[in-house]
Amino acid sequence: MLTLIGEINKFRKVVLCYGAKTPDDVVYKRLFPEWNKIQGLEILRSVDKCPPEAAWDGTTGVVTCLLDKCKVDINNSVAIVCGPPIMMKFSHSQACGYEI
Repeated sequence: MLTLIGEINKFRKVVLCYGAKTPDDVVYKRLFPEWNKIQGLEILRSVDKCPPEAAWDGTTGVVTCLLDKCKVDINNSVAIVCGPPIMMKFSHSQACGYEI
């Protein structure tokens, strides 16, 4: 991700679909405000579960729920997926329009 941000001008658009189990599990929390200022970078965030007392302004649900919000030309896009095997399986199938 940091490499893509460093070379953002080579792309029309970069979309980060970021997921964590809870708001407390979010890595790079301190970087998101700065990343939100980068032109050409869209950040979509979700957590699986959000305790009522947590301050969370993202989506609640597994990270694949963000793919429906991701507006890209699938025929002219590259996906870089990082996570556990089950998440990668469902992300790939959903992004490519396959049924599991």
